[in-house]
Amino acid sequence: TAFVVVAVVGTVTAPFVEEVVFRAMLLRSLSSRVKPGLAVVLAAAIFAAMHFSPYLSWQSNLISILALGVFGIGMGVLARMTNRLGPGIVAHTLTLAYSFALLVGRT
Repeated sequence: TAFVVVAVVGTVTAPFVEEVVFRAMLLRSLSSRVKPGLAVVLAAAIFAAMHFSPYLSWQSNLISILALGVFGIGMGVLARMTNRLGPGIVAHTLTLAYSFALLVGRT
């Protein structure tokens, strides 16, 4: 069903793709140009900004972008500390699965 497709894409595929794009490609590219800490913050800011939604109020977008910025910093630090994407993909997947479960529980 459509529900299962959305659940799989949202909790498995998206974290994999986002970790590859934002941590493997963007963070590594930025790290070769600026200090590592700044690279993590810049990659997290871009990660958060990419989640802007025109369907949300500016207040909801602000909260979402701030929360995702902090999450992005955490994922960036994890990627830098481990020099691997696996732990970040797992953490990202678990976070989205939990969020998805909370949303399903509210409906």
